[in-house]
Amino acid sequence: MLRSSFLQNGKLFGARRLLGTLASVPRLNPDSLTKTADVGRLKSAPSLYAAVHIYKQRFLVTPGDQLTLPFRLTNVKLGDRLKLNRLTQVGSQDYVLQGDPFIDPSKAWLEATVIEETKEPFRVLTKKKQRNRKVSHIASKHVYTVLRIGDLHLN
Repeated sequence: MLRSSFLQNGKLFGARRLLGTLASVPRLNPDSLTKTADVGRLKSAPSLYAAVHIYKQRFLVTPGDQLTLPFRLTNVKLGDRLKLNRLTQVGSQDYVLQGDPFIDPSKAWLEATVIEETKEPFRVLTKKKQRNRKVSHIASKHVYTVLRIGDLHLN
């Protein structure tokens, strides 16, 4: 059972203790970004990640990932290229660019391609109340959208 983590003297204790201190990763302020200095540190990093919001849900992705959304994206077809610009965080192992609440779309965005719309297997959930003969069967077969994450662009 995981305990909730808490902050004490700048260090994180509990379930996330292995991550180290919060001060160990330098944060870049998006308002004071210059094209040469701050973003250059992120551009030169070997592997980047991004936290993107799609329909109020947050997903942590890296370029080349296959992202299965637990819902159907509306008004998209197979092969459509999407520009995901609601990024809250872009980072590497050494540096993090944090938005407040989102990073400016002119500074960072992701490309994604719709590769599949798939359905989950048909399932029936049986609900029954105690001391009652009534049994209700709830059927579901949800549709998922699968995206291939492309390049992460930084300006």
